[in-house]
Amino acid sequence: MSEETENLTIRLLQEMRAQIERTNMRIEEMTDQITDLVQRIDGNTLVFNLVAGVVHDHEDRIVTLEGGRS
Repeated sequence: MSEETENLTIRLLQEMRAQIERTNMRIEEMTDQITDLVQRIDGNTLVFNLVAGVVHDHEDRIVTLEGGRS
């Protein structure tokens, strides 16, 4: 009886370890995906800021041109 209990305990501990390893692998995959997402967001932020700067510059030039014609 005692040996069966020990075998059961060992088997349950092995199953728990396997489950933890699978969970850790999923967490690593999610971490990689989040890192990729953050990099994309940073790139989009840079592009949006550049576009906003160009638009602002164009607006200033248009106001100057329109003001010069009045």
